[in-house]
Amino acid sequence: MELGKEKKKSCDRILAFFFLCHFAGRCQRKGAGRMIPLKISKEQKEQMVWRVQQYFEKERTESIGNLEAEQLIDFMIGLVGPPVYNHAIGDARRTLLERMSALEDELYSLEKPVGRSR
Repeated sequence: MELGKEKKKSCDRILAFFFLCHFAGRCQRKGAGRMIPLKISKEQKEQMVWRVQQYFEKERTESIGNLEAEQLIDFMIGLVGPPVYNHAIGDARRTLLERMSALEDELYSLEKPVGRSR
């Protein structure tokens, strides 16, 4: 029995979804939900320390040293990092699904009609 074009698209999307879920599950099992470590260059860290120190001086009229600023940065990365990372993964997932859908539509547009045999 031949499926209509819309039903076929729907089935293909479901299969793509299950494929992505299966692939994501395999990745999670291998990585056990670990985030990719954030790598900050020495120059970036120094800039961040300076900006935190400037913030404390301007907004709180307090002076903090390099060690305190670095500890605050490390704490904030640990605190804010996972939700931001998860949000970025969600954005990437949505973008990937949108592009897959667009690619799927393009592939369907390339299909040739099949003639009926007599």
